[in-house]
Amino acid sequence: MRETWLEFYNDHFLSYADKMYPTQRSTFEREQLTALLKNSGKRILDAGCGYGRFAIPLASMGYQVTGVDGSFPMIQETKKRAASAGVSLQLFHLDLRNLDFQEEFDAVINVGTSFGFSSAEEQDMDILHRFYRALKPGGKLVLEIGTREAKVLGSFGKRWEDIDGFPVYVQREMDCATGVYREKLSWIEGGKRIKTLVHRRLYTATELIRMTKEAGFDVLDIYGGFSLCKLDVTSERMLILSEKPLHV
Repeated sequence: MRETWLEFYNDHFLSYADKMYPTQRSTFEREQLTALLKNSGKRILDAGCGYGRFAIPLASMGYQVTGVDGSFPMIQETKKRAASAGVSLQLFHLDLRNLDFQEEFDAVINVGTSFGFSSAEEQDMDILHRFYRALKPGGKLVLEIGTREAKVLGSFGKRWEDIDGFPVYVQREMDCATGVYREKLSWIEGGKRIKTLVHRRLYTATELIRMTKEAGFDVLDIYGGFSLCKLDVTSERMLILSEKPLHV
């Protein structure tokens, strides 16, 4: 699979990130996340932290947050927003394929579709192994992504979409043999038309559960996203809650 994520996140994502994730949605998802982690410790690795949508509020709540992202502009934006919020974070500009933490964290979160961008499935599998090694025994992994079913059921072809009042023209295609999802996006910004292309691999729940278990985790539950409702074919998001066994 061709990797296009870095250009997208480096050059374009911040143009409409706050429109895609308005305050009400982010607040709700943060509350649901902290409920899932209520019995965990305070050290959290936000793997794929983006512009700090979760890392900054969690730090303001007293969690000791380490944020990692492969996009340098995202790390810089997180630093700026953390300074504005008056919170302290440990931040690293680092591809998830290069994570090298050893039993340092009580929880790892990978949320908001920060998984599946590697060129090969084996690399995604390796990332899960790195999440496992980063956790202390008994630590939790929260993996939250979009579902393949939602994409297949209703988002292919060419059309305009409204992202909180921000019009974006999209063209989506899916390679059913490989699970690779191809998304072309264009919009008007400052009087200019911006175009970008993103590839990512969309996994079924069955595949992700298998991969998570193969990485060594015990899968505790699976939900239809941060709503924490039952996952079904109409769910647009899925969330897998897993645990590193206490005795390994």
